[in-house]
Amino acid sequence: SIRRLSRLTNEHQVVAFLTPVFEGILQQVPSLQVVNSEEYPWLVTTSDDSRFNQKPDNIFCHSAIYNRRNPFTTQDAQLVRLRQPTDKYGVLADWALRDSIDAIGEAK
Repeated sequence: SIRRLSRLTNEHQVVAFLTPVFEGILQQVPSLQVVNSEEYPWLVTTSDDSRFNQKPDNIFCHSAIYNRRNPFTTQDAQLVRLRQPTDKYGVLADWALRDSIDAIGEAK
């Protein structure tokens, strides 16, 4: 609900709150995944220096084109409560696959 969303205090919580909403929308496309990538720098920029790679909050992609990662560690009790056992974490498997990403999501 909007009331629950308005009580969240940081972006990580918003991403966790919205993940099941996006998954519900995408249920009609079983191979399409909502992948949390908010703590994994993988999105290449124009810089040749990987330190400048970006960390989009979510990628929406086929299950075959991302590499799984473990959930990032947090001490945020609210975030821990919002996370679901089915949440997926990861990055694009290879930069050459970037045209296969269906969407990138940012929660601000």
